[in-house]
Amino acid sequence: MAAPGQVGDLIAFPRKAFDMGCAGGAGCTSDAQPVHTVMLGGFAIERSEVTQAAYARCLADGECTFTPASFTPGSAPDLPVRGIAWAEADTYCRHVGRCLPTEAEWERAARDLAAGPYPWGATLDCQHADYATCGLGAPVASAALPGGDTPSGVHHMAGNVREWVADCFQADYYAHSPPSDPAGPPCTSTRVLRGGSFRSPADALTAWHREAEDPLHVLDDVGVRCAITLP
Repeated sequence: MAAPGQVGDLIAFPRKAFDMGCAGGAGCTSDAQPVHTVMLGGFAIERSEVTQAAYARCLADGECTFTPASFTPGSAPDLPVRGIAWAEADTYCRHVGRCLPTEAEWERAARDLAAGPYPWGATLDCQHADYATCGLGAPVASAALPGGDTPSGVHHMAGNVREWVADCFQADYYAHSPPSDPAGPPCTSTRVLRGGSFRSPADALTAWHREAEDPLHVLDDVGVRCAITLP
């Protein structure tokens, strides 16, 4: 496989080296530096964030849990599930035979082939992403805002809902992370969120932006998408 391609509801990415992190400039934070080359094995990531309909099936199977009363299965099946803690996101992905993407996999998919800081390119407006400036105050359906798709067709890698990844957070991890298939530092008290949400400012929508969060926190702008490792 020489280039990203779609397999069912997944977008596949072949083994490839890419530059991870922020090279500098406006919006660049120290935890996203230094830029470093990562060799990443093949993987595939879900085209869309996990929907309420998909999560409701896991609830019905008795495998998943959901605490907030704001989620009513069947009320908005095409919207992303949100308000799930890290363990709930991990349980869902395992239930469907997948896993949370690593932080490196997530950034590789978000960077894709785009020339610019955002998953689609260099400019940002409300035709690309649902973020704070747009004032919607809620997520949109997975097929909305196609102008914000990555070149390979992954939806909402910026804005809509923030997404849990597998890794634990360490502010200086990029200074000493392994050059091949990094899986994150030893766990302490925080996990990584990626992508920004409908509440996020523009700087949080860049492909390199990282956020640290308590994995036990249940936040109404946090969801998930799953991935698989390719042989």
